[in-house]
Amino acid sequence: VKNESFEDALQVIWELKKSKSADKEADDALKYLLYLIDINLLYNVALGLYDYQLVMYVAQKSQKDPKEYVPFLQQLSKLDQAYAKFKIDCFLKRFPRAVQHIAPLCENDEKMLEECMELVKKHSLFEAAMKAFSDDLYAYKKICNIFGDHLRIKGKLSEASLMYERGGDYQQALSSARNTL
Repeated sequence: VKNESFEDALQVIWELKKSKSADKEADDALKYLLYLIDINLLYNVALGLYDYQLVMYVAQKSQKDPKEYVPFLQQLSKLDQAYAKFKIDCFLKRFPRAVQHIAPLCENDEKMLEECMELVKKHSLFEAAMKAFSDDLYAYKKICNIFGDHLRIKGKLSEASLMYERGGDYQQALSSARNTL
């Protein structure tokens, strides 16, 4: 905790809790951790570990109002695991990680791809998205063209031209290159 390794601390406590013999020690350790760390921060750290039982345990021991977390956790448990991780990462504002989690789901789902593209545009996650979609040529080209639009708006026409070329939009690539000169 002193080194801000909150995830490690929570995992140690959770392992104690799961080994029924140290149940009391786990409860005491969590109470002490809650004394040291803000309740909401610890709840978010637990949520970021994607273990709903751990999240419930932390929330219950912190005496958080169940109206705050139970509906959200129920909603997440109904979702596909990768999509739930995407939603959690968006909630925790870990957007590059969110893109990594949704990328496998976008391959056959245009709606998911559009949701991902909106996130990429909104938070300028072009590099993370290009890395996450390196195997999906359709999505990769789409990201390159969106990145090209972003660069063109910023006035970086030569870089925009290269992105358009990667995205297969040769008309825009030519136009940006011409405007560079």
